[in-house]
Amino acid sequence: MLATLLLYNAILLAACAAALCVRCGEGWREWVWRCVLLLVLLLPAAFRYGIGTDYANYVNYFNAPEGVILRTEIGFLLLNRLVIALGGSVQWMFAIVALLTYMPLAFGLRRSRILPIVALYMLTLYLSSFSLIRQMLAISWVLVALTRYLDDHKIGHAYFWIVLASCFHLSALMVLPFILVRKIHVPTWFLLLFIPVFYFAATHGFIDYLFSSDVFLGTK
Repeated sequence: MLATLLLYNAILLAACAAALCVRCGEGWREWVWRCVLLLVLLLPAAFRYGIGTDYANYVNYFNAPEGVILRTEIGFLLLNRLVIALGGSVQWMFAIVALLTYMPLAFGLRRSRILPIVALYMLTLYLSSFSLIRQMLAISWVLVALTRYLDDHKIGHAYFWIVLASCFHLSALMVLPFILVRKIHVPTWFLLLFIPVFYFAATHGFIDYLFSSDVFLGTK
């Protein structure tokens, strides 16, 4: 237990230090530190074995016999099939998902935002990304889409990345209407309340239950 705690804190400090160097770096140094940040986040997740509450479930998904219908998003299903077609093992699948999860954080955030966002991510979501891999992949892409929208006001880009994120977890689609409320006056208390409630729902199976319910499936 102590070793695990020390390891996690070492990863936390290393990630925050790399993000700080990105914030302070310029030119090629900034991109070197972005690569370091990616490696700090990626390596523990890519080389883990048996770690994560849903680890066994994803192994079963990967090893499911051909022809078995899996109730999962198309992006994750195609990723599994691609890894299998290329002769890769389930560990490759976990590594690729981890890469897709952390690349937006390392390369998609502006220098001015990267330190607080990475620090908050490490404190709240990083450990969850070892278990809820589809959800955390989608959340990373949605996070970058929203920060880019706030910076550049390119709503089309935000919609594109959110829809792409929904190919790995449908809960990403629930963020789309909230981009529009930026043009509408919404009380700050509502947004502050919505964010933790939405996160709790997305990470505790309520979104999965909604999209797998008979009511939703009957609309297809």
